[in-house]
Amino acid sequence: MPQLLSPEDREYLTREFEKLTRDVPITVVTHESSLVVPGEEVPYGKEVKEIMTELASLSPHIKLAVEEAQPSNADKLRALRVERLPAIILGERQRYYGLPAGYEFSTMIAAILDLGSDASPLKPEVAQKLGELKQSVHIQVFVTPT
Repeated sequence: MPQLLSPEDREYLTREFEKLTRDVPITVVTHESSLVVPGEEVPYGKEVKEIMTELASLSPHIKLAVEEAQPSNADKLRALRVERLPAIILGERQRYYGLPAGYEFSTMIAAILDLGSDASPLKPEVAQKLGELKQSVHIQVFVTPT
């Protein structure tokens, strides 16, 4: 498989990932097929798998799993708690849909570093306020390329 990251980026990310103090489970959920079946295509599914595989190769703390799931397999997608493909599951709760390219690539790196750190990225007062919530909150962030 060709490398998507430059040698300089690989070296930089390897150094950054040395800061990981605990394992970061990542699951890529996508569908790859050499056949074009209407409704079963997953735009950028192959690229998401490739970039996340390359990132995982840079640290033993990044534990990558790849789940093959067709868009029509509603039961499997529901079991994985995935709403669209391709999906990247970070830890147990975070979901990223689509290709982490451009500025979003740095967001993916930051998420990996946050999950693999013993320190919370939240200010103590924010963590306290979140701890006071009485019900679950579903937060979604949407990004569009410009």
